[in-house]
Amino acid sequence: MENNQYADTFKRMNFLYFDMLGNLCGNEHHIEDNLRWLSGNINFIYFIGNTDIIELVQRMKNGEIPNILNLEFGNERLDDFMATGLFDKEITAVYMAHEFGNAPVPVSEKNLNIYRVSEIEQLKIAGILLNAARDYRIFNYQDYLDMFNTEGLYFYLAEYEGLPIAACMTKDGDDFLYLTNIGTLSAYRRLGIASQLMYFAERDAAKRGKTIGVRFSYPIAIGACKRVGYKVYGETVTLSLRE
Repeated sequence: MENNQYADTFKRMNFLYFDMLGNLCGNEHHIEDNLRWLSGNINFIYFIGNTDIIELVQRMKNGEIPNILNLEFGNERLDDFMATGLFDKEITAVYMAHEFGNAPVPVSEKNLNIYRVSEIEQLKIAGILLNAARDYRIFNYQDYLDMFNTEGLYFYLAEYEGLPIAACMTKDGDDFLYLTNIGTLSAYRRLGIASQLMYFAERDAAKRGKTIGVRFSYPIAIGACKRVGYKVYGETVTLSLRE
């Protein structure tokens, strides 16, 4: 990353998230000296040290490790991977962060009610909203239930005019809060609801002693994060091995 103000926090965020995913049903978290990946329901490489690319590709082709990986954008390592002609560049995303004390208060919509999930029926609604807000299913009910019963992991719901229309999931780090997933139904976007959800979750986390918010954000959520004070500190790109 060009700006390393939060580089260590982002690294810890990644480790925290993949440790969590590795504890879900059907997933296994693999760790080597210079390589980490998930296998099972989720297949992804997210941390690569000084890895020989040709050796890595051969292991991908042999099915030993996933054929999808994440690299920091602008890194020479990315250029080395693309120079092989063996990878397609896919989704790009950004690392975002900010100090809670610097957060502006978002303008609240009338008839908006936000609260932390405390019951199973609320959890089901949150899971439906998080999955429905994307073009793909993130987790199944058992995954959400496992996470709900995990210490330091929280879900939040937003109701607009009495209807549940947005949800947020967070995970506590040592000194930071990782906003792992945010979802708003398409008919209710651009009302500032996602920003309000993040702000509410941050205020809740501040009571637990957290001081920094971090996000791995796709383009659709960048605007909402910026309205709560987040800034972009690095970019990432997803690469997949060509068939």
